[in-house]
Amino acid sequence: MLIKETITETTVGSLQGAQVAAANGMESNYESHDGQVMHGPTMLLVFFEDEEQIRVGKGSSVHVAGRIWHVTNVKLGPVVENQLGSFATGEIELSTDL
Repeated sequence: MLIKETITETTVGSLQGAQVAAANGMESNYESHDGQVMHGPTMLLVFFEDEEQIRVGKGSSVHVAGRIWHVTNVKLGPVVENQLGSFATGEIELSTDL
């Protein structure tokens, strides 16, 4: 069974109970699941449990709570400005097998 999760930039999501924040979406270099250096849309994932931070993009994999999560897409959204300031509207999509 495939589990899919989407985390919107500047918010905290849950990967099977592990709290993960998505931040700082940008075009950048990142490492794919097989160690290749890639370039494209990326998101910084911040893992609350151990305070680890890792920049990932489509094709990256991360180990969370005993599972391997695969980054299936990173969408960079426009920056929205309002009276409170500005915020980004990108998102990251991940999946894992149960």
